[in-house]
Amino acid sequence: MNSTQNLAVATSNSSLKAYHFADERPAPGNNFYRLKIISQTGTFSYSKIIAVRDDTDASITLFPNPAASLLQVQTSSQPGTIQLEIQDMMGRVLQKQTIVSAGPRMATSVDIENLRSGIYQVVIKNGGTFYAARFTKQ
Repeated sequence: MNSTQNLAVATSNSSLKAYHFADERPAPGNNFYRLKIISQTGTFSYSKIIAVRDDTDASITLFPNPAASLLQVQTSSQPGTIQLEIQDMMGRVLQKQTIVSAGPRMATSVDIENLRSGIYQVVIKNGGTFYAARFTKQ
């Protein structure tokens, strides 16, 4: 499925601006994204294409969601070292934990009390596999 999302931009000054877009209905498997940047004069350029995999069969559970202070994270995992990150919706890493898992399941609690209210994502990196799930901080 192809789709287009248009975002209005600030044109008042030349300072660096940040924009984000959340794909509310990604297709199962690989999803490809790129930006078309159009200047005020009508010239345009394209960003690099990035691929994001939606593993609908992957098991990651976050609860409670929304959460106020502690977020419980459960996921399938391979034995070994797991990197767990809390990211904002711009992909900036706000918290990072290293967890040793005996497999095939991993469960941990994450302190999110210091996060501002908003939408975040948990990203789990395990043996070359990445899992991500969103949660809301109250």
